[in-house]
Amino acid sequence: MENNNSERSYIRGVCRYCGQALIVSLSESQEEADEKAAEECDCDGAVKARRTRERIQNATDGIEKIFGSGAADADYEPLGAAALEYLKATATLMVEEIIEGVSVKIPGVCVAKLSMTGKGNIKICRSEGRTRTIES
Repeated sequence: MENNNSERSYIRGVCRYCGQALIVSLSESQEEADEKAAEECDCDGAVKARRTRERIQNATDGIEKIFGSGAADADYEPLGAAALEYLKATATLMVEEIIEGVSVKIPGVCVAKLSMTGKGNIKICRSEGRTRTIES
């Protein structure tokens, strides 16, 4: 349901997880309104989806800190874009419980290890003669 009336500032969106209709801020399209509704809904599916996105973001931030732009802060060589994207995609698969962990040798640079902790966090480890670990 598109809303072209500039005087109205709210529209109805439908949560994709439970079907509940919510009043959300004005949107360009019904799809955008439905997305906002899913972001605001407190049903189990929406809460789980937000938590999953948060865990993925925490993991990718940790990967960036140890292997990307933050690597230089600890006197490590940052990895190239392809290796970083691979590690971030791996973290996503771990959060989605498709894989439990991975160890990757990056030739001439380091060994990257991602593993799941007992608390459900992702442990990110970089080894190259010395080791740096972060849990996110």
